Amino acid sequence: MKTRIHKLQDIHKQIELLNITHQREAWRALMAEQTIIPDLNQIKILHYSNSTMQSQNLQRTESKEERKWKCTPRKKTLIGNVEKILCLDSSEEDNKVGLIDWSCNGLISFGNQNGISICNRDGIELGMCKEKNAKVVKWSNDGSKLAICTSLRIILYDLEKEKSIWNISSKCLRALPHSNHCICWSFDDRYIVIGCEEAISVYETDTGKLIESIWTIRYMDCISSLNFSPNYKYLVSTDGEQNFGIFTWPDIKFCYYIELSDKIRAVAWHPQMSNTLCIGSGRSLMLWNVNKKTIIDHKSVKSYDFRVENLVWNKLSGELVVHWTYREGNKRYSIVPVLASFDRIVDALPLKHQTHISFLKFNGTHEELITCDNEVFSIWNFFGEKSQYGRQVPLYNSTRQKQGVLNRNPIR
Repeated sequence: MKTRIHKLQDIHKQIELLNITHQREAWRALMAEQTIIPDLNQIKILHYSNSTMQSQNLQRTESKEERKWKCTPRKKTLIGNVEKILCLDSSEEDNKVGLIDWSCNGLISFGNQNGISICNRDGIELGMCKEKNAKVVKWSNDGSKLAICTSLRIILYDLEKEKSIWNISSKCLRALPHSNHCICWSFDDRYIVIGCEEAISVYETDTGKLIESIWTIRYMDCISSLNFSPNYKYLVSTDGEQNFGIFTWPDIKFCYYIELSDKIRAVAWHPQMSNTLCIGSGRSLMLWNVNKKTIIDHKSVKSYDFRVENLVWNKLSGELVVHWTYREGNKRYSIVPVLASFDRIVDALPLKHQTHISFLKFNGTHEELITCDNEVFSIWNFFGEKSQYGRQVPLYNSTRQKQGVLNRNPIR
C-alpha cells in the first residue's frame, strides 16, 4: 500500500506560537466579515478562452480538504494550569498504564502493592480490591463495576457491594512476565471482552460464563489492545508490534489486518465518524477508513526522536489530543498538543519539561482530562475554567437506562 507521507511542522514551534496564530486567525476572520480587504477570504481561479479571460471566486474554507474529520476547534488557547493534583501510591511496575483507569463517575482505580485502590477526584479512598497480581483494570461504561485481569484469572469487582462478585480462571491467560492483557466492555455492559496472547474471549457480566473465544494466532501473534468503534459495530485490535486487525461485533468475525512499517502504540476512534480510526505508529499519525480500507490522511513529525504514545478524541469538540514523547540525551519527555487537523495545533497541555506521562483519558463529560506522572495524577479543564459546553452531566447514570453513546454533541 503506497501513500504520500506529509511532514508535520515542528510541534514545539507551533505550540510556542499558538497565541500569535489564534490572534492572526481572529483578525483575518474579522476583516473578512467586515470586507475590509476585498477578496481576502477568496481564491481566484482563472479560466482562459480565445476571446476573454474570466475569474470565478470560490469561498475559502478550512473544512473538507484541510480538516479530514468532523471538528469544531477552539479559537483561542483554553487549557490553563492544572486544576487539581493528587499524589497517590500507584504501582511501580513497568505496565502501570494498564493498572490505571478513570470511570465515567470520576473515580480513579490504580494498582499498588496492596491491590487495586479506588479513589474519588479528591484522592479519598472509597474501596480496595485486594488483588496483588493484577495486570490490567477497566471500568464498566456505567462506572459501577471494575474488571480485573491477573496472570491467570479474571475478577469482576462491584463498587456498590464493595466486593468481587465472581472470580474465574481463564485458559487463554498466561502467567508470563511480559504477557499482554486487555479489557473492553460491550455497549450495554452485558459482556466483558478480554484480549490476551492468542485469543479474544467474551464473558457474560452477570455470571462470568465464557460465551465465545476466538483464537487469533493465524491472524495476529497476540492481542495487546482492544477498542470498540462508537457504534459498536467494529472491534480494532493491535498486537503490540506493527499489526492492527478489524473484527465485527457481536459475532467477532475477523475482517482483515494491516501491517504497518512502525510499531503501533495507540489507536482512537472518532466519536461521531464510526468508520474513522486514528492510528499512532512510530512518529506518524494515520487516519484510516475502516469500511473502505483506505488511508484518509498520513502525517509524520519531522524529528525521528518523536514517538506517539497515546491518542484520545474529545466527544464534544472533535479535537484530537496526541501524547508524543521525544528524546533529549538519554531521557524521554512528554508533549501533549490538541489538534484540529493533522496540520493544525490549537492548544496544548502546559507540561513541565521533565514530565513523563503514563496515562491520559477524558472524564465522562469530556470536559476534564486526567494525566498520570508516576504517582502524581493531574486533572485539567480541557475547555478552560468556564466550559463553553455548560454544566457537566455524566454520560452514564445508573438511575436511568444505560446509553453507551453521547447524548449531546455540538460537533458539526
